[in-house]
Amino acid sequence: MLEAEPFIPTNSGSTSIRQIIGSDDRYTTASNSEEYRHTCYILSIYEDGSAVGGTGFLIGPNTVATSAHVICNGKFASTVKVYLESKNQTDSNKIANGVQMIVGSVDTNNIKNGWGLIELDKPLGNTAGYYGFSAAGSVGKDVILTGFHGDKDVMSTSKGKITDIQNNVLY
Repeated sequence: MLEAEPFIPTNSGSTSIRQIIGSDDRYTTASNSEEYRHTCYILSIYEDGSAVGGTGFLIGPNTVATSAHVICNGKFASTVKVYLESKNQTDSNKIANGVQMIVGSVDTNNIKNGWGLIELDKPLGNTAGYYGFSAAGSVGKDVILTGFHGDKDVMSTSKGKITDIQNNVLY
C-alpha cells in the first residue's frame, strides 16, 4: 500500500515520523468532484474515548481500504464511522458504520505500518462508486496522494513520481 508518510525507525534520531519529503505542494481538493468522491474520512473511536481520524478509499460497494493505524492501535476501534467527501458530512446517505475490520502488514512486528480493510453496514460504493485495488508501483511512476491529512482540515492532494522503493515503502 502506498504510504503518504515515511517510516522513520526510532533509532534514527528523528523526533517525528510525520514529515513532508521535499517541498509541501499539497493543494485543497474539491472532495465532491467525480475524481475524488470515493475518498472517505474515517473517524475511529476507542473504548478509552480516544479518537483517530484518517483517510480511506472505497474499493468495493461496502469495503474501505485504509492504513492499519487508522483503525487499530493494538486493539481495534470500538466505533468506526466513514464519511464520504467531508469530515463534516451530515447527509446520512453518505455516512456508514464499520461492522468488521481486518489489518495486515508485510512487517508483522509493526502492524501500524500495514493496511486495513473496513466492511461497512451499507453499500456507499453503489452510489458514490469506488476505486479498484492494485499494488503496482515502480520507480518513475506517477502517483497521486489524496486524503485527509492530520495537519489540514480539508481533503488535500499532492502529485509526484515514485523516486525510490525500500523494504516495500515507496518514496
